[in-house]
Amino acid sequence: MGCTAPSILECGDGLRIFRLTARLGGLLLPHPTGIVIHPMARIGPNCLIFQQMTIGTRRGVKMLPVIRSHVDIGAGAKILGNVRIGDHTSIGANAVVLKDESAGKQRLAFRL
Repeated sequence: MGCTAPSILECGDGLRIFRLTARLGGLLLPHPTGIVIHPMARIGPNCLIFQQMTIGTRRGVKMLPVIRSHVDIGAGAKILGNVRIGDHTSIGANAVVLKDESAGKQRLAFRL
């Protein structure tokens, strides 16, 4: 198709998405406020991300999260460190995910 995105996409106050983060389109941000996504984290196609959510590193862990396709991430959720989130997974509001989640799972609370 020949579509090019800027190196940093800024949407209103408080949302910046780096070009290398989202892959293959379909990223839905219905309330794009307070979202923090590390520029080297990976997000697959057709993901849904709500407000006040963080995808990033944590102290002592150099690897970053990899979010596969069709993942729904609730408001206030934190996905930190060397974490792999499988396809068709739901992460509930305010969940803290520090370990891998298999495909098709629902995580509604803390995952330490």
